Amino acid sequence: MTMRFPFLILPLLLCACATTAPPPQAPDAYRADTFDAPPPGASLTLLPPQETQFDELREGAELLQKQLQKQLSAAGYKVTVLKKDDYVAQWNQEAAAVGGVLDAEGHFKDKEYREALGNLLRKTCEASGCAMLLDSRLVVRPAEIIDGQVEWDGRRIAAAEPSTRSAKAQRSYGISAEVAGIQPDGSLAFKNYGGTLLPPQYSMDDIQEFVNKPMTWSDADLSAGLRIALQPLFATPVLAPTPAPAPASVPAGK
Repeated sequence: MTMRFPFLILPLLLCACATTAPPPQAPDAYRADTFDAPPPGASLTLLPPQETQFDELREGAELLQKQLQKQLSAAGYKVTVLKKDDYVAQWNQEAAAVGGVLDAEGHFKDKEYREALGNLLRKTCEASGCAMLLDSRLVVRPAEIIDGQVEWDGRRIAAAEPSTRSAKAQRSYGISAEVAGIQPDGSLAFKNYGGTLLPPQYSMDDIQEFVNKPMTWSDADLSAGLRIALQPLFATPVLAPTPAPAPASVPAGK
């Protein structure tokens, strides 16, 4: 028995390591090669919460904005929160200055839109004296159900109910915090995601049967997702930089 003991304990250790591996981070996270996080004490400006195509996310977006301000202040940053009406008024001025950003069919004109947005971001940062602009929102993101756990964007949460369709990994979705850092010149510094919570209808069974259930927002879940999404500001990222398009954040009210 004494000779076998070391060989018996090794598989147990390997199994423990496998089950405690951290959930994978967002595969499409981006960090510019030249980005250096502003030091504590720097001024950061928060853009107003963006409109969402899902009404269920609107209440959560407002809570997310409050959590973002709280976490940044706790980290030592000076935080300025833009008023939505002022931001929208400034956007309308910049859009008019480039001759309008919509074509006859109501679609964005790419060149004019990017020019107006770039001017808006630069002037907003200059007026508030910020070292960086931050744009946050809640988005629906792909997830997987694996061995009774739902994994996505750095988060792992136990599934409320076991799947009735298959014991293998299944595709699903979760709600994540998306945070984009924008430099004073309007360029994208980073974009990252952090899983916040599962909607009640996260399982594929419910999705395929079009089950609509009310959502309950949790400050703890939103806070956890933001901590993951804000890692580029607080820690060295583990993901290598990948190419990303220029920021295309639609101003609030658009």
